[in-house]
Amino acid sequence: TRYRIALGEGICGWVAQERQRYNAGDIRISAAAPHYRRVLPKLIETRSELCIPICYGKGTEQELIGVLDLQSERSYAFDDDDEQYLEMLASQLAIIIRKAQDYQELRTARNMIAGRTALVWISMITDYWRHRIDQNANNIVYTVGYIRRFFADKLPEQVVGQLEKIDHEARNIRTQEITPPLSD
Repeated sequence: TRYRIALGEGICGWVAQERQRYNAGDIRISAAAPHYRRVLPKLIETRSELCIPICYGKGTEQELIGVLDLQSERSYAFDDDDEQYLEMLASQLAIIIRKAQDYQELRTARNMIAGRTALVWISMITDYWRHRIDQNANNIVYTVGYIRRFFADKLPEQVVGQLEKIDHEARNIRTQEITPPLSD
């Protein structure tokens, strides 16, 4: 079960704060468990308690991840072998938990980069569209101007009117903004 206990509060809090293991052989004897204080709901009638810090890293660079807490209804239930075994387990847990956190951070970063990359691609495509549309609109304006200059006296009035509309629309298209569907 997962609980949150303040640093320095009870045996688990002391272990977290000091980053040292603590084996309370009999919590009823104050010399054996000077830090004992019931801070969690009474799950069992605790007589002995072994707490091991779960830390990642070495020396002063240790990152506290949590505390492994074992309680027993028997006095002096945990010996040196239990302490060594649980310390090995805690160091393995620290590596596994830290790697899982790193993996999650990496996935989050990858998703953020993917989202930003998509926005960059949308921006690039929008710029490309703008360039192509401007190029086509300019070709239309140029072609309409060419037809007017060289065929002005030979074109029926109705065609000249249609050419003016085409020229107007092509110039209007060049002034329209293209906004990407997703933008900041």
